[in-house]
Amino acid sequence: MELARAREEITRLRDEVAQLKRRLGMHSGNSSMSPSSDRFSSAPSANAAATSSPRSATTSPESPGYQQLPTQPEQLPPIV
Repeated sequence: MELARAREEITRLRDEVAQLKRRLGMHSGNSSMSPSSDRFSSAPSANAAATSSPRSATTSPESPGYQQLPTQPEQLPPIV
């Protein structure tokens, strides 16, 4: 009788683990949840690389508006 109860408990716990794993895998991309409900990201989104850089794509020397800042202290203008 005790063995039967232990087996039932194991089955119940396995079902619970499977349900919790499914819930952990849910996010706005594979459910009806809103993007703001995504708490943790297991993988970066497709455009994360494009948005994670603080520099824009127009900061190359060939781009209009590019300005190379001085890097040596003696090249800096005096502070008044």
